[in-house]
Amino acid sequence: THTQAADTPSMVPATQAADHKAAGNSAFAEGDYSGAAAAYSEAIELDPGNAVLFSNRAAAYTHLKDAQSALDDAMMACTLKPEWDKAHWRRGQALEEAGRQAEALEAYTRASELNPSNEETTRKVRKLTKQLRRAAADSVPRPSPQAAPRPGPRAARATASSTGRTAGLSMPGPAVWASGLSAPKQLEWLLD
Repeated sequence: THTQAADTPSMVPATQAADHKAAGNSAFAEGDYSGAAAAYSEAIELDPGNAVLFSNRAAAYTHLKDAQSALDDAMMACTLKPEWDKAHWRRGQALEEAGRQAEALEAYTRASELNPSNEETTRKVRKLTKQLRRAAADSVPRPSPQAAPRPGPRAARATASSTGRTAGLSMPGPAVWASGLSAPKQLEWLLD
């Protein structure tokens, strides 16, 4: 009939895109990431609005260590399907591959918000959070014990009254309490 004939030509690109996607999936499964990326590229030419194709090609590029191409495709997947957790996961992978850990954490966190039951995403968020905290702690300059002479008793008493440090216990003094930090921020140093 007339309706079937009109539908047939539009079905051809979708079918061909699905065939290229299947070929990409097979190549990916065999570890042929270049072949997978090429097949996904052919599928994208036929179906440029398909977020899954961009996501799959991002995965192939990540395995090829092409972080920028992976990020470009992951961003396109996020644009095409913003509420899809896997698109944000791929963005996190690409950013992590590029060494942009803080941005990767944001992407994984978004993926986790969209799909809280995904344990792999939750583990990634925890892992990167720990890494970033450790890196931040390591980047804080630590004074050398020999950097300055130890103050005498009079200087120690003056310091204790202004900072709240007494008998080896370090507590924030009035200057810190008046700084406007919230109570959780003031106590954060106790919880690490």
